[in-house]
Amino acid sequence: MHAIKRSVTLCFLSIFLCFAACSASQDEEIDAAVESLRFSLQDLQVDYLLPGRQLEVIGEGFLEQATYRAQLEGQVNDQAVSVELPIAYRDYQTLLLQFSSEFSQQEGDLNAVLRVQMSTGGKNGEAECALKGRWVKELKPSILSVDNEIYPATAISLRGEKFLNPDEGHLSFELKGQFQSQATGAIEEISGTQIPGEQTNREQAKLILNPQVMGIQPGRFKGQLRAVNEGSGWSQAGDWFDVDWTLKAPQIEYYTESASRGQKILISGAGFLGGDWGGVTTVTLKGEFQGKDKRQLIEKELSPDWLNGQLLQTEMEVEFDDDCQSDDLGAQAGWVSGTLLPSIEWNGQQVKGEAVSLEFEVLPPKQVIWLRFLPAFTDSLRIFGLRNFSLEIKNRIAEVVNRDYEGINLEIRLTEPEDFARYAIVEIGGPDPNAQNYFGLDSTPGFDDCNARLDDHLAGANWDGGGYGGIFVESFLQLSPKYAIAETPLTHPKFDEIFDIFMQQPAETDELNGPRKDELELAIRVLGNLVGNTVTHEVGHTLGLTREPGCGLYHNAPGDFQIMDCGVDRPFLERAELVEGFEGRPAVWLPENREYLEMILPMQ
Repeated sequence: MHAIKRSVTLCFLSIFLCFAACSASQDEEIDAAVESLRFSLQDLQVDYLLPGRQLEVIGEGFLEQATYRAQLEGQVNDQAVSVELPIAYRDYQTLLLQFSSEFSQQEGDLNAVLRVQMSTGGKNGEAECALKGRWVKELKPSILSVDNEIYPATAISLRGEKFLNPDEGHLSFELKGQFQSQATGAIEEISGTQIPGEQTNREQAKLILNPQVMGIQPGRFKGQLRAVNEGSGWSQAGDWFDVDWTLKAPQIEYYTESASRGQKILISGAGFLGGDWGGVTTVTLKGEFQGKDKRQLIEKELSPDWLNGQLLQTEMEVEFDDDCQSDDLGAQAGWVSGTLLPSIEWNGQQVKGEAVSLEFEVLPPKQVIWLRFLPAFTDSLRIFGLRNFSLEIKNRIAEVVNRDYEGINLEIRLTEPEDFARYAIVEIGGPDPNAQNYFGLDSTPGFDDCNARLDDHLAGANWDGGGYGGIFVESFLQLSPKYAIAETPLTHPKFDEIFDIFMQQPAETDELNGPRKDELELAIRVLGNLVGNTVTHEVGHTLGLTREPGCGLYHNAPGDFQIMDCGVDRPFLERAELVEGFEGRPAVWLPENREYLEMILPMQ
């Protein structure tokens, strides 16, 4: 079952914050024996400065181990201000500056210069920038408009003025009034209810009603709402704003229109329950499936994963019989026509929404493979003298695997998939953690007939007794007569002819245009072939191969140019695709293996 062995982000203060670069000031009289630290700051302009606010000071050249001092000098209206403020390192481009209530007794416009000193290891530096804003002791918010239709656990959008930023304190809302049930006409008094808010900017915010406030049954709320800002040592409530809300049943507005099994299917709308809000959301699917050779009625209750009050996620799951056949949705390509109906349950109450029409394409089953290159992979390329060509080797590996699975509905990704909930991972590292010098190891649990599992991981010790799975690039040194720990039937002098010149003198980044260009291209291609062939072989195991055991239970009977042969039956020249007279010829699937792959992963 295994191959042969051998061991900057810039952060913005708010949408009102803008920056302009200012250069670090240089002290021309500094002692020549002390080297000056060079760094820079960007000018700051903010709308409001409040007690407790923490400003992000953006720049370049900040050092984590350094100590910092900040002096602010300027005027608030006509009052002079000169004060040292707490400042701390956050990352190499960001410092955090803290304001307190003692900053200035007078409110008004601040025009100032911020000077920052940085010191470490006996070295010092200083930079300055402008800082402008309006200093106020507190901020009174106001509501100008609010959504009229609301849903359980779903964000309600508001427009207003002077909503508090998260770095300034806490924004919440107070609610009072009466709720009348649409079904029974019963009236419930609501008062003293405080609801956490979330600010988008000074003029936009949102709140989410917990079902405990007015339940989940449709009805009407008439009352008042006000915003409350709470800062460091102060609190300001805005004026009451009249609201007339209609609490509605859950609704579906959009759904993913096509997917294959294992792929994420998103359902968006409003009024979905789950997570910390409590309750559950289900979706009833009714309709008809029309496939290539069958038609069947479908009635299925889906229990999607809750992402938030407006978004659900589900997928098609399939169980197969012994012949790899299944009537489950997702087993074969086709179309579903029907309806989707959302339903929520909470605290003994149930509310159903309106059914929406559904036209959904079931795509052919697809296996997505993420080739996850570990840092140890790149580090181990140093042994081959090819550290500077990591990207080219990775691309060649992906090219080989894609070529080997051409015509099979299998997709190689070099970044982690976001559109599939279930995908396989093949970790490609450096040394073999099993200390067995494997080229590769499929450590997944048992024989996966029909590829029932889409999320096999050739990564980590994920099966009792199976060892640590993956592909191990350092193990290919076992093919070298010069560098192998012990000679094996697979060692070949051609390996050293290709790689030793770079192992003795590592390739530089510009050598693809230099005198060793041909030798370098060959080394990149051959190492990509060695790793890529191994990925193809190990992935074949996870898909359920081989179909006709020969060399043990998991490999073909020996033969030339066969992907699923035992490791000892695949010599170096064949793996490297350098067999004399057959240069560039890849190994292939036996007919029965190819037929199986086309059955479980058809292109259409």
